[in-house]
Amino acid sequence: MKANFFQMICRAFIVAAISLSCTTWSNAQTATPLFSFSDRIPGGLPFSNLISDSQGNLYGTAAQGGNLLCPYAINVGCGVIFELSPTPDGWQETVLHTFVGTDGAGPDGGLIFDDAGNLYGTTSGGGLQHCSCGTVFKLTPSASGEWTLTSLYTFSGFDGGVPLSNLTLDSTGNLYGTAYAGGLSVCYNGCGVVFELSPSSNGTWKETVLHKFNQTDGSYPESGLIIDKAGNLYGTATAGGNLNCSGFDFVGCGLVFELSPRSSGEWGETVLRTFTGINGGWQPFDSLTFDTQGNLYGTTALGGTDTHEPGCNVGCGLVFELSRSSSGDWNEEVLYSFTGADDGANPAANVVFDSAGNLYGTTQYDGDGGQGTVFKLLPSSSGSWNFQVLTTFNGFLLGALPESGLLVDAAGNLYGTTPYGGGQGWGTVFEITP
Repeated sequence: MKANFFQMICRAFIVAAISLSCTTWSNAQTATPLFSFSDRIPGGLPFSNLISDSQGNLYGTAAQGGNLLCPYAINVGCGVIFELSPTPDGWQETVLHTFVGTDGAGPDGGLIFDDAGNLYGTTSGGGLQHCSCGTVFKLTPSASGEWTLTSLYTFSGFDGGVPLSNLTLDSTGNLYGTAYAGGLSVCYNGCGVVFELSPSSNGTWKETVLHKFNQTDGSYPESGLIIDKAGNLYGTATAGGNLNCSGFDFVGCGLVFELSPRSSGEWGETVLRTFTGINGGWQPFDSLTFDTQGNLYGTTALGGTDTHEPGCNVGCGLVFELSRSSSGDWNEEVLYSFTGADDGANPAANVVFDSAGNLYGTTQYDGDGGQGTVFKLLPSSSGSWNFQVLTTFNGFLLGALPESGLLVDAAGNLYGTTPYGGGQGWGTVFEITP
């Protein structure tokens, strides 16, 4: 599951343990590995989701690789930003930027575009040498095809640290995000913050901490934020909330929150759902998704039904929906609970809709190959959801242990990444076609 930059370094040592077997799939889907990260020079361990441009090129980040002399991760590399372009001979990678440490290290989250075609993202480490608390960056294309990185903000600790997720851009050009650490010291290294970055006329960016988590109202947010038409922000905190949840005292099962701007200029938090443990889910790691009615959808990595499968004694995770009632309260419905068998276990990523209203997501573990699945949830006329496994991961061609959400294109094709597996074990980019 998602972790900070220094934990990512340790993950490299499990790459060799990924089994080299074939990948299978079902339900008339075709799963294709588009690209395999072959060594650390062009990047490796892509934990993020992908985005695409109008020409069908794919963009993402790899948490390691690139400059192997990076002082923050010698012989491992501080990570890269990459583009994949379709060619008659397959997909070709172009490294758009190689991090060197002072400009950031360990880009764990994905990227976003603005209307001008600039890319924005975060790194979970690097920046200030005494802190290595992470950065926010902008990548600008030139007419020659080169890309230039500008560091918009460098975290120092109390103002936030270790941002692990994508940013959100509002209609006036402000950026919003979460930082896993920093803020109030009631938690070790701080409980995390929600921040805003606003551009100024002289080209600098100002950070404003919108909310500092205090553990009871959430802690350690790893998710990105989504924004509604009124400018309210929605996200998840991996821990906090009910601190006695499931017997794990002083940790908490996590929660879903809303931040709303107030007339005073301050932002107020409303906790929409406090997770309760095995039956109601716990540890939401990634972002939420809106449907057309404003209902919220997401996953928790643990909780759900105790199936007595190995590793699932606290539940293998679930997909949930939160809907607002006429009284203004939010009600949770569990759409699916994973069993830890062929259907997979421990979803650590968000879910996405296609144009027909079907939901898609990934699990990190289990499935036929034991190393994760891609799944589909189809709504029925009765209000229930039907579950399908589209693809299972076994470690070799298609990859292993997916942690990121999926990209759905207009034709219904799915694109995603795995941080492990592939030809050399450094991860893959894959496509699933209907």
